[in-house]
Amino acid sequence: MRSLSTALAVLLIPVLAGCDDEDRRSEDAQAAPTEAVACATDLTLTTVGSEPVVLKEAGAVSLGGGSAYTLWAADSPIDMAPVGLVTGPEFAPDATTATIAITVFNADSVPPPIAAGAIVPASNEFGDLVYVASARQEGSDLTDATGMAGTLTVRDVGEQLCVEVDYRDDQKHLSGVVGAAAVSLS
Repeated sequence: MRSLSTALAVLLIPVLAGCDDEDRRSEDAQAAPTEAVACATDLTLTTVGSEPVVLKEAGAVSLGGGSAYTLWAADSPIDMAPVGLVTGPEFAPDATTATIAITVFNADSVPPPIAAGAIVPASNEFGDLVYVASARQEGSDLTDATGMAGTLTVRDVGEQLCVEVDYRDDQKHLSGVVGAAAVSLS
């Protein structure tokens, strides 16, 4: 999972070059902040042929002054100490994990910070605020995004990042809430 997390972290590095073309971002992504909400991680991962697993631990990083985030959720503690621009957190060898990246792929300059209330589509399209998700379960990386669909709602970006996720592709379904204090990497 470390290599997958590292790969997603590396994918977000280009966002530091960013994109300030606000016409490219949806109005939902520019939504006004909402009141702070209580946010405990409770994310369910369902994969083909396996029982659902509830992920209750979380960690997060912010990039570009809050214009991009990567979140991790797991069914066991997450060691955030090794996290950097090209390294992800460490998990127990048998941990079930999910990684969620919220970003603007191939941005021309740094986008504005993501605001509470933003509704972000699951997509790998360039130039718009989107999110992608991957998982690891029983030693298998679940990174195929074929059939990707869903939305992510940013509930809070205050003392902690809090998102509500409904993501589905041909390999996996993630549904629930992830909340964690975000370590700034920018």
